[in-house]
Amino acid sequence: MANMSQMQLSDKDLLYIKDELSTELLMVKRYHDMMQHVTDQELRQACQQACDMHQRHYQMLLNNLQGMSQQGLTQ
Repeated sequence: MANMSQMQLSDKDLLYIKDELSTELLMVKRYHDMMQHVTDQELRQACQQACDMHQRHYQMLLNNLQGMSQQGLTQ
């Protein structure tokens, strides 16, 4: 199995990751907007948790992609 630092992503892989980043960002925006309109505290808290989860997913994808990009530059 290849070391993560030696992995190369295909154009198709990069497009898939770009789509995932866009989807995660859209979900963050939607849950944030929903929180502005919800009056029920439990539902508002659930929206906040979902928003936070999608924000973490977005950040993880972005960090991994940036890490792979930087490793490619230093090799």
